[in-house]
Amino acid sequence: MQPLKHMVLWSLLVPLFLCASCDTRTRQPVKRPSAVDNDPFVKLAPTPTEEPVEPDWKARYQSLKENLIQSFGAPRVGKTMTVKLKSGTERKGILTDLSDNEVTLAFVAGEVSYPRTALSAQTRTELFAEDYAQARAIKLVERDRENFRRKQAAEASAGGANDSSAPFNDPKDQSVWQVKDYLKETLKDPNTIRYQEWSPVMKTGRGYQVVCTYQAKAGSFGLVTEKKVFHMTESGRVTTASAMRMNLKK
Repeated sequence: MQPLKHMVLWSLLVPLFLCASCDTRTRQPVKRPSAVDNDPFVKLAPTPTEEPVEPDWKARYQSLKENLIQSFGAPRVGKTMTVKLKSGTERKGILTDLSDNEVTLAFVAGEVSYPRTALSAQTRTELFAEDYAQARAIKLVERDRENFRRKQAAEASAGGANDSSAPFNDPKDQSVWQVKDYLKETLKDPNTIRYQEWSPVMKTGRGYQVVCTYQAKAGSFGLVTEKKVFHMTESGRVTTASAMRMNLKK
């Protein structure tokens, strides 16, 4: 009977010892403060802060390229022009035909066709929408990436100061400088642009937008008046532009 009595006694005491190290409400082990927790001279590791999200530059490139292809104006048939070959040789003639992969010029002795792959990079950007859009989109993405990294560095040095580059209407002429920069980079002939009207900058769920009416040369179409809605991020970077052609002037 004595061993049985001891077994019963232990069965009652063991749960009491176990519960002494547990939270009586949750039955979870209680964390005991360590010497490190109570030491005011021990520097605890800082809580990691959220890093700025790197933009999707590939998606940005594709979006720009698609918009630039739509805005490209090919030279008119009948125009006298000079093409430069990869070899460095230049040929001046009258444009008689232009396809996606070939250009044909007329000379005194007859017509000559030059494949797209035989032309210099600069000539290809003047003749083919794909080459023009690709070269311009790469340049714009490189500019945006550089601006993004400069902004990151500036915010880091300023201790994370608030962004002050949100788009706004210039009090002088109501223009928006981010949109003007965008048009300078994307228009075929940006030196011919004449701004006619700007709407107030409006806050949207994804950033900002502004409507701009302007006139500029569009390749063989001559002067074109367009009204575009420009969608921008919180920092003013133009992401998309939807346009409606209003009229043509010869």
